[in-house]
Amino acid sequence: MKYIRKVTALVLAIIFCAAIVIGLGVIYSVRNVNVEFIGYSGMYEEEFGKTKENLNKLKGTGMLFLSDGDVQNKVSDDSVLAVASYERIYPCTVNVVVKERVECFVSLSEGVAYVYDEDGEFMRSQRLNGDYLNPYDGSPDVVVRGEISDTLSAEEYKNVGNLLKSFKTSFGVLRKLVDVVTVYSSLSSANIALRSGVSILVYEWEQNVAEKIAAVYGCYCALSDGERTDKNGKITVADSAGGAHPVASYEVLR
Repeated sequence: MKYIRKVTALVLAIIFCAAIVIGLGVIYSVRNVNVEFIGYSGMYEEEFGKTKENLNKLKGTGMLFLSDGDVQNKVSDDSVLAVASYERIYPCTVNVVVKERVECFVSLSEGVAYVYDEDGEFMRSQRLNGDYLNPYDGSPDVVVRGEISDTLSAEEYKNVGNLLKSFKTSFGVLRKLVDVVTVYSSLSSANIALRSGVSILVYEWEQNVAEKIAAVYGCYCALSDGERTDKNGKITVADSAGGAHPVASYEVLR
């Protein structure tokens, strides 16, 4: 009898839990899907429309069980669009922001350009036909290189994306000013060669990036036109001895 009581109690507990889960699934089911699009080129309105239709298919699914993959998989073409963010607004609304992926830099290897977006995520590969112009504005993409190999690790590419986003934030422009970024993995540094001539050496380039580039910008603004165009000129930035604020300085290497 005790055994039967225990089994009965277990079965009732399972049924009770299942009822709660089903009840919550009904109460907290998706009824509204609000989708915002951040576009830059005006080229992918059709793809956004398809993505929006796909996201509307989330209606009726359980809010509690909605995963990143459920949302990400609704993007119609992830080579040009990406989910920037999404949030659940209980009891029944999901807000999604979809953005256009903007190509930012390329890695060149054996006649092929590997294109990455501003987050350092791979977009596509293409055969080189003499240039690697960005279709958005016709300016060349930044070229990224390693000290030995033309290719970097996936994590390093993401860090390059972060470095270049910090540069754009401080300088206001990116591809019209930056020519080549060379990553020296063994020295934990990165060299940014500007199209104007001067270059920027960032030590510990994966840490305190925004602060270091902000310090570089302050140093760059203080340079004369001649110093900015001197191919032997170099701005070096590193954490201060006490680690309080990065310090940037200019010198001419002959």
